[in-house]
Amino acid sequence: MRVEIKFFSQQWFHDCSSEILVIEDRVKIRDLKSIVSLKHIDWKDIKRALTSLNGEIVSDDTILKDGDVISFFPPVSGG
Repeated sequence: MRVEIKFFSQQWFHDCSSEILVIEDRVKIRDLKSIVSLKHIDWKDIKRALTSLNGEIVSDDTILKDGDVISFFPPVSGG
């Protein structure tokens, strides 16, 4: 299946802003983060990223479907 990944943060994700990946069926967000961190070795902190699936914040246990759009955001804090 194909999913689109969007990355929000130049500091974390450098030049890449989006990417299409072909992955197996029934992959969880947690698994996708591992796949991405292996593909982009300098993005190890992606496992801490906040994840949005089709515009809704989701947990790392969420199972992906064909055509999903996943967005990764770095952790933020206010002050």
